[in-house]
Formats: sequence, structure tokens, C-alpha cells
Amino acid sequence: MKRVVVFESLHPDGLAELRQTCEVVVHLDTPRAQTLELVGHADAIVVRSVTQVDRELIDRSPDLRAIGRAGTGTDNIDLAYAKHRGIEVITVPDGNAVSVAEFTVLQMLALCRQAHAIADAIKAGDFRRDRYQGCELSSQTVGIIGMGRIGQLVAQRLRPFGCRLLGYDINQALRPQCAELGVAWADSLAELLKAADMVTLHVPKTDATTGMIGRRELALTKPGVRFINTSRGGIIVEAELLKAVERGHVAGAAIDVLTNEPPFYAPPEAVSYSNPLLGHPKIVITPHCAASTEEAQRAIALQLVKVITGFLNARKQATPRTTTTASGKQR
Repeated sequence: MKRVVVFESLHPDGLAELRQTCEVVVHLDTPRAQTLELVGHADAIVVRSVTQVDRELIDRSPDLRAIGRAGTGTDNIDLAYAKHRGIEVITVPDGNAVSVAEFTVLQMLALCRQAHAIADAIKAGDFRRDRYQGCELSSQTVGIIGMGRIGQLVAQRLRPFGCRLLGYDINQALRPQCAELGVAWADSLAELLKAADMVTLHVPKTDATTGMIGRRELALTKPGVRFINTSRGGIIVEAELLKAVERGHVAGAAIDVLTNEPPFYAPPEAVSYSNPLLGHPKIVITPHCAASTEEAQRAIALQLVKVITGFLNARKQATPRTTTTASGKQR
């Protein structure tokens, strides 16, 4: 029986399905040293965004045949070395797209109406409502950076609000789809940043996108701009964002992803973590939970397990190998 080690949370229905055909070992929030030991005899591992599947880890697992990423991004996986070792990297590219898009719109509305600050004030016994005048989302020009699947879903959900939509992507082939969605196309990142009242990020983390919103880019934006990041930590330079908020140029930010993230499975008393963004009242931090819905996590788990088990079973046959994602695409 094939052995699969699960290092990050996977929906119970997915685990149950996986146990039908594989030996499953679940270890959440595992120290690095223990992680390196556990992969030693694994045929496949399942991770999300925290576990670093680097060369050291891959070299500790001579039997490893598949790495399952319960989600989309692969910036925590050394793809080149996995390919060199002949290890399949399996992702679920669309399983959480709707959940992330809905969460993004939620954060936009919360920023417009200062919902988080109001909730904190009420808990402290402060009912002075005149201190929290907001703005209507309909009055905003929303800049969407990254017009792939999630960016398009965000645009679809924003159209009924009546706000102006402006999109930017390095993939020029997406222009017709943007036009169909009523999204004006920005020819450059600078053009979008200069025009937007609110900026939301939906790009993968690559060498090109890491630090793409830094001091120079923030200086291009309007006074009072707001930022939402539900993509990956490190795309916005956190120190520069904090400076821009402190001097009042950026009115607020909702950040679901951080450059260095805390452990997500340990109780508060077991966590030692600090980040300057956490202390600012105009910056809302959430724990990388944009995709955390029952529907998304169940769909991701079942799709991922189907592909992993299919691949491991197929390895018994002498057939040409292709790389397959859980969306059914081959590359």
C-alpha cells in the first residue's frame, strides 16, 4: 500500500477517500526536523502553503513520487528540482477560486465602511458612530492586478456594485475576456496604480511579482488608496506599505497573506510571532484564510486525492509520464 504523508490540513472527506487506497499519516504543524524524518518513506506528500518542499526535503525522500499541493500556488515547492527527480507536482488550480473572490469583495466592503474598526470600538464600549464615516464601493475605481481566474471572478462580483473596473495583467491574451466583463484594460501597472481608489492583487508569487508593490509603486497611487492582498505574501513590500499607511497616504489595507507567516495550527500560547503590520489599526490582517470555506476545501481535497491516487496507481504500469493537474489539464 502506498504511503502518503499529509503535512497540512486536508478536508476530512479527502482524507477518508485517500485512506481507501493508501496508508495515510497526518502530521500538522510539524517541526522541520521531524518533517525531514517523516518524508523518508513517503510515496507522496500533501502540503498547502507553509511546508517548504525544498531540495533538502526532496533528497530525504528516495521513494517520493508525488507532491500534492492543496491549492494553487507552488512558491513553497522547488519545482525545478522536483522535475529533475522525476517527481510529479499536482495542484488544484480552480478549487478555491470562488471562495477567494468572495473573500476579496468582503474585504473591500469592510475597508470602505471601516467595519473592523467599528467592531473593535463597539467591543470597547465606544458607540460614537460619527467617527466612522465610510464610502460607497460604487464610488470607487477598483484596480485588479492579475486578471486570471480569480481576478475575473472578482470582476464579475463587483459589476453589480457599479464601480469602475480597471485590470492589468502581463498576459495580453486576457484583454478580450476583460472587455466582456466590463473591465477597462491598463497598459501598464503604473497606469492602474495612478487611477485606482482600491487595488486588489491576484498574481502568483514569482521572481517578477515579488516586491512588485514597493515604495516607487505606492508613490504612484492616489492619496487615500486602499489595498487588498489575498494572493501571496511578499508581493507587497510590507515595510513600505506600513510607512505609507502611517503617513496617511494609504487609507487602509486588508492583508490575508504575509511574507513570513506564523504557524497556523498551534494554539496562541504556543506561538511566538510578531509583525509590525499587526499593530496598526488601519491594517486588517487575516490568517491566510481567503480559501477557507467548506465548499472550497472539500472540492480541493477530493480533486487532489483523485489525481494523487490515480497517479500512484498508474506508476505500476509502464506508461509514458505526463504532468497532470487536478483540473484535468496536462502539460
